[in-house]
Amino acid sequence: VVRCDDLSTGPADRASHLTTWDTTGGVVTYNPLRHVPLTVIIFKSKSDIFGGYDTNFRHVVWFGLMASIMVLMVGGFWLTQRFQAIVSSQALAATLAGIDQGILMIDSHDHVSVSNQRALVLLRLRREGDPAPTTIDAVDRIVSAGTTVLAHRDHRVVETIMEDGQVLEVRTTSLKNGKTIHTLTDITVRHVAEERIRYLAHHDMLTGLPNRTQLDQ
Repeated sequence: VVRCDDLSTGPADRASHLTTWDTTGGVVTYNPLRHVPLTVIIFKSKSDIFGGYDTNFRHVVWFGLMASIMVLMVGGFWLTQRFQAIVSSQALAATLAGIDQGILMIDSHDHVSVSNQRALVLLRLRREGDPAPTTIDAVDRIVSAGTTVLAHRDHRVVETIMEDGQVLEVRTTSLKNGKTIHTLTDITVRHVAEERIRYLAHHDMLTGLPNRTQLDQ
């Protein structure tokens, strides 16, 4: 606080209003007091004025940089996992398409989650886009009409002779997560060979009449 007479100011400076101007080292503000020959002068250096701003700015920049790095890391991880999932899915599809067995996986909500074209052919379904109930019903009909050759706690094997003479083997495995896997195999050739072996074991090769073994039985 200084006397107004000690300041070398212009007419505007002697008015009772707040005046501010910049200097090399900071900002000076002075206000002449009305009816009092005193002037209040306040000086703040630039470090005092912008110190908090610089600190907050550095914090914001640092936080933004860290957030950007985290987003990039999460995005990169997600892209890697997505790419691996696509590769695995393609590999699974190629594997299912290349095997001679039909594969069906039915989840706990009775939805077909995995299937291949061979399964649809063995089930006599027209196309892969058939609704799930048609696929499930087809499997249930084949299993119901077949003969159980093996039954275990979580595993069952059924052989069914279709109307056209084709013999299908359906292996059903129940998983702990509620899913069920059906494996369908065309065993017509094996079934014919087994029937032929049984016939030859009980009939004469020349006459076709029952042999001693069948007569003894």
